[in-house]
Amino acid sequence: MTQYQKLLARIRVVRRRWRMQRLVKGLAFFLISAVALLVLGIWGANLFGFKPAAVWIMRLVTGGSAVYVAVHFFIAPLRRRISDVQIAQYVEERYPDLEDRLIAAVEFGDGRGISPGMLDLLIKDAMEKTSRIDFSVFLNRKRLAVYVLVGAVTFLSLVALLNWGPPFFQYGFDKLYVQWTNAAPRSPLLIEVMPGDVQ
Repeated sequence: MTQYQKLLARIRVVRRRWRMQRLVKGLAFFLISAVALLVLGIWGANLFGFKPAAVWIMRLVTGGSAVYVAVHFFIAPLRRRISDVQIAQYVEERYPDLEDRLIAAVEFGDGRGISPGMLDLLIKDAMEKTSRIDFSVFLNRKRLAVYVLVGAVTFLSLVALLNWGPPFFQYGFDKLYVQWTNAAPRSPLLIEVMPGDVQ
């Protein structure tokens, strides 16, 4: 492995950590939004007595909003391509004492526009300076833990609402979402009349 490849390997470490943080943040935000939309949809349909039109409107509104949130805050940021030079700039923002050495080494590392001797010195200097950098600072573990905690609490809140929430919530969840599957409805409004009942 050449010195330039080793330098790019350090850049890729930062990129992986940045992507991981964006992934967890996006997932937590999507969970919060999806659960909030679900509750809002059930509440809205309940206001209109779960009439078919209200149920379909709430399905479309909550489903469309959930897809928008997923694409805008979760999928799009992860699909965004970030160049090695941009990652180098990100590192330099955190460590200004590098004085653009890392950016220059990454930018001219392919050998275009610079002599081989100058390039070797540039990469060697960048390697020496970045060897003193603590790359763990590019993964904020406290913030990551907060995102994971928020996502877990949101998911547990949904489970609690489905199991111990008001009866209309369980009925509404079955009516709006579970009905599309083969799951049996657990409706508190269901009345069974058996043959032979006088009343």
